[in-house]
Amino acid sequence: MKRPAKFRVGQILVDSISQVPFRVVKKEYADGEWFYWDFRGNGWHYQYELRPLNKKEREG
Repeated sequence: MKRPAKFRVGQILVDSISQVPFRVVKKEYADGEWFYWDFRGNGWHYQYELRPLNKKEREG
């Protein structure tokens, strides 16, 4: 049985950080939220917000 998602990464819901479907090469913490950056050849231009789901999102 699939465990419920706990985090949102951009438009993707994941149960754990290890399920993030892109290579994480830099991460920083700002205003209580994680931001993951993926280097795609021409700069740090892919930024994904990673945050815990709120109660409304968890309950669908």
